[in-house]
Amino acid sequence: MEIIILNSDVRCDEILQTMVCAAVSAGRHIKSVFDSGRYLVEKKNDMTPVTGADTESAEIIERILSERYPDFDILCEETEDFLSDGGIPKRLDGAGCFIVDPLDGTKCFVERKEDFAVSIALSIN
Repeated sequence: MEIIILNSDVRCDEILQTMVCAAVSAGRHIKSVFDSGRYLVEKKNDMTPVTGADTESAEIIERILSERYPDFDILCEETEDFLSDGGIPKRLDGAGCFIVDPLDGTKCFVERKEDFAVSIALSIN
C-alpha cells in the first residue's frame, strides 16, 4: 500500500483513514473474486476490459466515501460523471472530489497476474 500526501489540513488524518478503509474493503472483495477465478470480462466503449470486480469495487468505495463525506463528489472510472444544472461537471462545485480507479490494472487482473490495485485520491478546491 502506498500513501502519498501532497497537502494536509486538520481533516487529513480522518479523511485518509476513510480512504484507506474504502480501499481495503474494495481490495478484499477484488481479491476474493480474483481467487475464485469466476468473473465475466466485458469491453468498455474504449475497448478496455471491465469485470464485475471493477463495478462492485466502485460500489463499495462510493458507498463508504459518500456516507462519510456527502459534501465531497466522486469521480470514478466505472461510473457516470454527473453534470450540475449549468452543464458543468458536478465534481467541480463541491468541497472536494475523490478520484477513484476501483480496480487499477484490470488487464493484469484478467490475465491472472497479481499486479493490480485500488487507487483513491482526493482533490480539495
